Amino acid sequence: MHSYIAIRYCDRSTAVGSQVEVLLEFPPQARGNSILVWCTGKVLRVERELKDGKFGIAVGFEQLQVLPRA
Repeated sequence: MHSYIAIRYCDRSTAVGSQVEVLLEFPPQARGNSILVWCTGKVLRVERELKDGKFGIAVGFEQLQVLPRA
């Protein structure tokens, strides 16, 4: 089971079950300073119908790690 799921629109499709790594930056409005979070997970679903020429990819994140700011 995945704790966090996100849908992202991408230029290229990928296979269900593929490993994904994503670096997210949350803006300072969230906590007063920006936060970097390294996320790893797997592709759960791929939308076959394009939206504005992009593929919809649902990712289930398995690990989240807040990174220290330099």
